Amino acid sequence: MHYEAIMHFKWELFRPVFAHGDTLNVGKVKATSWLREIGDMRNKVMHPSRNDYLSIEELEKLEAYEEWLGQRLAATALE
Repeated sequence: MHYEAIMHFKWELFRPVFAHGDTLNVGKVKATSWLREIGDMRNKVMHPSRNDYLSIEELEKLEAYEEWLGQRLAATALE
């Protein structure tokens, strides 16, 4: 995904908002692994010919990422 490559290139700029997890102990690849997970989920629903759908667990994880990212973006907007 291009977004992930851009974030890695300018990591110090994007890390405060887009790093997921304990960013003091993980690198940028692991901190942005959530983007690959979302990409995989997107591919499932956008390519129905594969007959592969999101599981309940994947949907719950996607909703958790949405909530987490919304909180991070809202906090950044207040700064």
